[in-house]
Amino acid sequence: MVVSVTISIVVISSVYSIGSGAVHKLETIMKNFGFGADAIIIISGPPISKHFNVKQLSLTDQDLDDIKMVNGVSETSAGIFFKEYSLKYKGNTILTGVQGGQSNWAKVRHWGVSQGRFFDRNDVIKRLKVCVIGATVAKQLFNTKSVLGRFININNHYFKIIGVLSRKGAVGKFDVDNIAIIPYTTFRALLYHTRYFAYIKVNIEQGSNMNSVIKTITYILRKNHNLHKGRISDFKIIKPSQIIEMVTKANYALTMFLIIIAGISMIVSGIVIMNMMLSYIEKKKYEIAVKRSFGATRKDIIKEITLTGSIIGLISAIVGLVITFSISLSIGGLLPFDMYVCPRVVLFSTFFSLLTGFLFSLVPAYRASKMQPSRILL
Repeated sequence: MVVSVTISIVVISSVYSIGSGAVHKLETIMKNFGFGADAIIIISGPPISKHFNVKQLSLTDQDLDDIKMVNGVSETSAGIFFKEYSLKYKGNTILTGVQGGQSNWAKVRHWGVSQGRFFDRNDVIKRLKVCVIGATVAKQLFNTKSVLGRFININNHYFKIIGVLSRKGAVGKFDVDNIAIIPYTTFRALLYHTRYFAYIKVNIEQGSNMNSVIKTITYILRKNHNLHKGRISDFKIIKPSQIIEMVTKANYALTMFLIIIAGISMIVSGIVIMNMMLSYIEKKKYEIAVKRSFGATRKDIIKEITLTGSIIGLISAIVGLVITFSISLSIGGLLPFDMYVCPRVVLFSTFFSLLTGFLFSLVPAYRASKMQPSRILL
């Protein structure tokens, strides 16, 4: 009787918690990288393109300057998408994503520096060969805490390490800390010769209308790129809400599916509970008859039976949630995110189990209340 409801609770709460965990992890990642509700990212390339292609780069220095002047824009940061290079130091070599960025690259991403400093505007203007590396690069390439001032070889060019970024952690199999940032001007001059940016990150002023800002930026970029009416834009603007909305919709569809499954499961589990309660009443009919003989009303009998069914449902919920929490702890290392057993799951599971136990014990309770003591005891 308990097992049927418990299995339903475990399946529903586990799957819902995995979906919630995915959304929660995505929101955390976006927040850590400064891609919150007040930011957008403009990416080179047409919206219909499925993959990033360096030949599709379209954002220019003029675009960046014009976007800075848009009313409602608080800060901008442009860069060139990272490209994998072999970083060498003496006998050690690791493959790392190298990215060219502006002096405020770390600031707009809320990414601190654990050692040294980030390169400044003067470093960018002078195209200095300086580098800020991630925590993974510092550990694997040097295996020592003292890395500032050392020179690493990137594509046969030597860069001086002036800072180490704070550790962010991995996103699935992707190690965020396996990164090296150099001034975008240096990147253009030495590693990849292009006059275009791969992206521009834009922070929106608090209180400004994001849709209005996006509309203005779209107009400016299309005008700068000589895109007449009817032509597809050679850039795409991504809002954080679009990414979260996409994952949330998938999670919502899964939730609706689970509600249907829960309804079917409730009926099946309820029938099991009802049959077991009918069998229970048959065994306890003499006890029920004695209670009725000593003054127990039909309402008292109904309350007792439905309370028993509700307790069974509650026990099922507790057992199911304990198993769900155990699953979330045991598979934590197998998923790229943690299962997020939120209060909503606990409340729904408890309510689902109590309702199932109560509703499907009503028929047995009503039948028990109609028993005639005289026919049973005589």
